[in-house]
Amino acid sequence: MGAEAWRIALTVIALVSALLLIWSVFFEISYHRRRLGIDLRGTVKSGSYGLCRHPGFWWLSFFSLSVAILRGLDLYIFSISLMIGLDLLLIVIQDKYVFPRLFTGYDAYRKEIPFLVPRLFRKRPTMR
Repeated sequence: MGAEAWRIALTVIALVSALLLIWSVFFEISYHRRRLGIDLRGTVKSGSYGLCRHPGFWWLSFFSLSVAILRGLDLYIFSISLMIGLDLLLIVIQDKYVFPRLFTGYDAYRKEIPFLVPRLFRKRPTMR
């Protein structure tokens, strides 16, 4: 693949991940709450939040890395690493201390939905 093709591919990754970040952080939760009738303190287990508890981490990481590569990874590797590391620290703190107090049923949500590594197929409940 030529340099121009790589540039186009990275630009597409940056645009798509930016749109997914905006969607999942600002719109997706309220959309699913309205659609499913979930109150403001309830947890959303559908869409990207049904795959992992913090999908925005991945969108921000893909966006940051693709932009850094486009602009010159050697210049931005420290700042991108710091930004992704601080985002990870933030979501660990949110997941452990903030969200269990903010959302009812968050402990059950934590047991059902993986932290960061998306689960593409949900386990079926066992029949007894």
